Amino acid sequence: MLRVGLIGLGEVSGVHVNAINASEYGELVAVCDSDPDRKSEWTEFPFFSDMESMLQKMKLDVVHICLPHYLHQSATELCVKYGAHVYLEKPVAINYEESLKQLELAESTDRKICVSF
Repeated sequence: MLRVGLIGLGEVSGVHVNAINASEYGELVAVCDSDPDRKSEWTEFPFFSDMESMLQKMKLDVVHICLPHYLHQSATELCVKYGAHVYLEKPVAINYEESLKQLELAESTDRKICVSF
């Protein structure tokens, strides 16, 4: 079973949690949000307020990124650095140039980068 993490606990995160829970291939094992007050809403999972700490400690196979669009590129790079595949909430990036960086990152590693659309 794949170990799945979720970064960004805003409105759309519930859709991702439902999809992860419905899958027989993955299990949500950690969540992350920069707002530590959200921890009280997510008590059934280890909660992190720092992406890199979660990635270092949890050894995740896949990370769902539900962050503001301008953070997609840096979060994806960090997840891939720690060996995780990435499932991005749309859009892939904020502009064409960042989209090309995402493509280059996927092609230069064995990590998958997918976009929910």
